[in-house]
Amino acid sequence: MAQTSDRRLSKLEKALDLRAVRPNTRETYLRCAGKFLDAVGKPAGRVTCGDVERFLHDQVQLGARRARVMCTLPRSGGCCAPWGAAM
Repeated sequence: MAQTSDRRLSKLEKALDLRAVRPNTRETYLRCAGKFLDAVGKPAGRVTCGDVERFLHDQVQLGARRARVMCTLPRSGGCCAPWGAAM
């Protein structure tokens, strides 16, 4: 698989390669992850649940498709447990 030039996403790239996701899915995940990291302005290892919640809220306010935003929420547990537990 081709690598992106964004070093921040190298672990995600490796995980996607191991899972053999389709090229369009891979491209979408990497683009969205880059957009998120740009928005929070900090390394992935320092991102908090509050950062994720604020980003998702901002995306909804900007008119992002609800389905895309909902797909980014955890399915169970995780740092955003109130949402994850309900799904």
